[in-house]
Amino acid sequence: MKLLKTFLVILSVVTLALFSTFLNAQMLAGVSATHDLEKVARTFVNLIQEGKFEDAVELFNEKMAEVLPPQKLEKTWNKVISNVGEFKEIIETRITEERV
Repeated sequence: MKLLKTFLVILSVVTLALFSTFLNAQMLAGVSATHDLEKVARTFVNLIQEGKFEDAVELFNEKMAEVLPPQKLEKTWNKVISNVGEFKEIIETRITEERV
C-alpha cells in the first residue's frame, strides 16, 4: 500500500512537470532551473492536499483550467484518496524531459 501511495505522489509530480506547458505563464516566468519546477510541483501537490483546489487551478493556464476546473480536480483527488488512503508526504521527486 505504501508503494502505491508513493507511486501516486510521484506520478502527480511527474505529471505536473510533463504538463508544465499548461501552467500559468506568470508562475513559470523566469523558471529555468529544475529546482523551480520542483517547487511548482510541490506547491501544486500541497495545495490539493490542503483542499485548496481553486488555488491549485490558478497554477494552470487558461486551457488547462478549462479542462480541469477546481470541482473536477477535487473530484479526481477525492477519488484517489478514497482508493489509496490519505496523503501523507512527498517522499521523492524526479524531473525528466520527455519529447512527444
